[in-house]
Amino acid sequence: MMKNISILGIILLFLVAACDNHKTVITGTLSEIESRKIYLYEVTKDGLMCLDSADLKNKNFKFVISTKDKKNPDDPFFYRLSQNPFNEINTIARSGETIDFQINNKIMVTDYTVSGGDDAKLMWELDRKLKFFIDTIDELYLLYEKNLYDDEKKKKLDEDYIILVEHHTEELIDFIEKNTHSFASLIAFYQSYNRRIFIPEDEHLDLLEKIFFSLREQYPAHQDVLYLENRINQKKQ
Repeated sequence: MMKNISILGIILLFLVAACDNHKTVITGTLSEIESRKIYLYEVTKDGLMCLDSADLKNKNFKFVISTKDKKNPDDPFFYRLSQNPFNEINTIARSGETIDFQINNKIMVTDYTVSGGDDAKLMWELDRKLKFFIDTIDELYLLYEKNLYDDEKKKKLDEDYIILVEHHTEELIDFIEKNTHSFASLIAFYQSYNRRIFIPEDEHLDLLEKIFFSLREQYPAHQDVLYLENRINQKKQ
């Protein structure tokens, strides 16, 4: 009798674990609060879909996302945490993961750390790279403003800007080459700033195809993989 109960207990534990694998948990703490509410969206090829909202309690939040009804529940999905349309963090998570954010600034994306998922950490790395680029650009702009009537200094600052863009582009390409297994590589490919496109599609279609083939091998039915295939085919026509 005891043996049967033990076997039943193991089966029940297995079933509970299987159910948990069809949930994604996103938690976090905001050290500085812009508003008392935070929203969670899923980012799809058709736009944003609001999944839930939460009131910040002691600066903390928690979202539990059920993925069991999704067509491919074990695939990674794009999510967005938002306090308003100008204050957001994009991330990637999959079933079974618990992603935790420690957010240290009212403008969330400028200063945060994340744990609990490899894809989420890669997205954080991209945000850090872009922040460094933007901060450096801001410094160059201030110097440019101070030297409006000094052509030599302005020329040097223009050259520094070009070097900075080239360096950031090289970093993004290197990031992609190392992480074609992750959808974060797709975000890196299309990263831009103030209408500055770092990796033009037409000039780097081979790199985009490399991302596509790697992702298709793992996620052949993922909506973004199918969209990417269509995008590449259009470009090659």
